[in-house]
Amino acid sequence: MANIRILTPEQLEEREQRPKGRSGRRRSEERTRIIEEYKDALRGVEPGFGGDVSLGDEEEKRTVRQNLKAAAQELNMSLEFRPIKDKSRIHFRVITPEQAQAKPKRGGRPRKNPARNA
Repeated sequence: MANIRILTPEQLEEREQRPKGRSGRRRSEERTRIIEEYKDALRGVEPGFGGDVSLGDEEEKRTVRQNLKAAAQELNMSLEFRPIKDKSRIHFRVITPEQAQAKPKRGGRPRKNPARNA
């Protein structure tokens, strides 16, 4: 049989409040360590600088790229990645936040226009 628990209005209000700070999954210690290393490498870098990343045998391009983006974001920087076919390397360039804002969003299906369907 199902267990029913009755909540007071105060308990309901407490439940519906959004948690403060970061929500979602917590970052693993390993990923935090990697991001800190990337942040150390990116310190002192300004827009216009670039970089090459050589991946190890066990590393995935996508994961390294995500960690680099997270490190740059924590340092209030933006990165632009250059597409290359070599699966063991990544090229990137540091850009200004204004340049990042001006870049068009990629992919996805365009939104439907609700006013058009009326």
